[in-house]
Amino acid sequence: MKKAIIQGAVLSLALAFYSALFQPQYEAWLKSMGRSIGIGETALGYFIVFCISYFVTHILTRKLEVE
Repeated sequence: MKKAIIQGAVLSLALAFYSALFQPQYEAWLKSMGRSIGIGETALGYFIVFCISYFVTHILTRKLEVE
């Protein structure tokens, strides 16, 4: 139960940081290259956030698995 709460907290924090700080920069970078922002580009950004939050959660909760 604790692990699920930690996973949710880390994921929501990561999505908030991505939406507030990194998504505008990512979209500006794509536009500067002349690319449009579609479903694939949006999905790639969220996929990277999910992967990073998964690894952070794994590091934070590995002691919970031992106990």
